[in-house]
Amino acid sequence: MDLEFEVDQNDNNNTEPDTTAPTITLNGNSNTTLNLKEEYKELGATVIDNIDTNLSVEISGEVDSATVGIYTITYSVTDSSGNIATVTRTIEVVELKLISLSLEGDTTNINLGDIVNLILVATYENNTTKNIKENIELLVTPKDSLETNGTTIVANKDGSVTLQAKVDNTLSNSLNFEIKWVVDGHTLPPEPDPTLNNSTLLGIDSNDNGVRDDVERWIYRTYKDKHPIHIDIAMQAARGYKLVLEMTERANEIHNVVNKSLYCELYYRSCVDYINLKEKRILNEHDRIHGKFFRKKVYFNTREREREYVQYDTLLSGDSYTLIRCSKRKELCDFNTSKYEE
Repeated sequence: MDLEFEVDQNDNNNTEPDTTAPTITLNGNSNTTLNLKEEYKELGATVIDNIDTNLSVEISGEVDSATVGIYTITYSVTDSSGNIATVTRTIEVVELKLISLSLEGDTTNINLGDIVNLILVATYENNTTKNIKENIELLVTPKDSLETNGTTIVANKDGSVTLQAKVDNTLSNSLNFEIKWVVDGHTLPPEPDPTLNNSTLLGIDSNDNGVRDDVERWIYRTYKDKHPIHIDIAMQAARGYKLVLEMTERANEIHNVVNKSLYCELYYRSCVDYINLKEKRILNEHDRIHGKFFRKKVYFNTREREREYVQYDTLLSGDSYTLIRCSKRKELCDFNTSKYEE
């Protein structure tokens, strides 16, 4: 039996051909102006198609920001049906006269090692402004106080610092920074001038804590990454050594005070088995605070200071001294010892 079917002609051709081109949307403006030597940064574009979902935009053209002129960047895409879309961006490189520079920092009080981000705003002859990050020279006074990288600075040395930015022959305003060296909440005194510091026996003690500034900085620099008891004992030792310079001729009267920090160190080195760390012994022979280096190279570091110590030591020669028992040594520490106990 033969069956006849009525065929709808539209059944064999029920899909309309795709004739719609993709849509390209530029990221950023289609017309851009660059100042001469300013870096061109490609922002790209996005594409949407009515069928395809993974289309990529091809970008062609170059911008020579070192040469005045008009440049065109072309963005094109072809979908799976062969529909083509094209969009262009125009970049004009112009040479505008720089009128002024404004320099700002996110802070002016910084700690040694801190990183500070700067903002440099350029104003041009057509009254336009722009944040610039390239072709900048940063002028630092004193020179070694800051490490510079573009519009980022790192504090290298504590003290007062002045900073200016320079682009071509144009200078910005000045920024004044105060750099401090703070360790565990303690602000270190500034580095003293060696000539002034070594011109007298006692040197410079700007924060009036009984320890010469250069010695205090050496102590914190040397022991800042060790258990904090190193700093406490070394500072006590420095305060005791000051008496040697002040009252050398009274050696027999002051030696018990001078040696307090030594017995304090011996207490924590050999008399206790409790320390607020996993290690029971936080002071070992390699960390010895009352060694020759600290005494001769750090504290009594000039001929005059060494001469006073030799006289002090000579006056003590020949006498006998009683070794203080462990049970009494802790009392000779002049700092709060409870923070190191469990």
